[in-house]
Amino acid sequence: MANDKNQADGAATESKKKLIPFLLVGGLMLLEGGGVFVATRYMSSGPLDAKAEAAAEADEKGLDSQSIEVPVVDFDAPNRKDGRLFVYTIEVGARIGEADADRFKKLVERHKLTLEDRLTNIVRAAAPEVLAEDGLETLRRQFQAEMSKVFNDEGVVQEVLFPVMMPHRADY
Repeated sequence: MANDKNQADGAATESKKKLIPFLLVGGLMLLEGGGVFVATRYMSSGPLDAKAEAAAEADEKGLDSQSIEVPVVDFDAPNRKDGRLFVYTIEVGARIGEADADRFKKLVERHKLTLEDRLTNIVRAAAPEVLAEDGLETLRRQFQAEMSKVFNDEGVVQEVLFPVMMPHRADY
């Protein structure tokens, strides 16, 4: 009986000895977590004020008072870069300065076929990722550069507009 009691006490002290490293590691982890929390709390400067809305309103007002929108060309362009044939129906417009309106309209009339050819070639050569962009930023940039080349004038087109850009699957 005394032997059983000694064995029970020995087992209890052994389990306590095995528990001590786990308690130490757990305590250290809690201290470390608390230290990280306190450090980040005192080191952070808090959220910053957002001012994008006011800037967007100012840009919109500035563009509307100094520029006009002019239709440029409408065309259909095929693209099969992803293995399937799509035909894109595209209407292209441009935002230009009011002072350039008459000159720009004459340039568009004079170079309409060249514009359609060059812009169609851009769509034919475009990667599927470019044609699938939400804002069509790459196409806008490429079209603007090509229009500048055709018109031989860098600053005439302020922004390229796509009122219609509709892909149609053509290889069923």
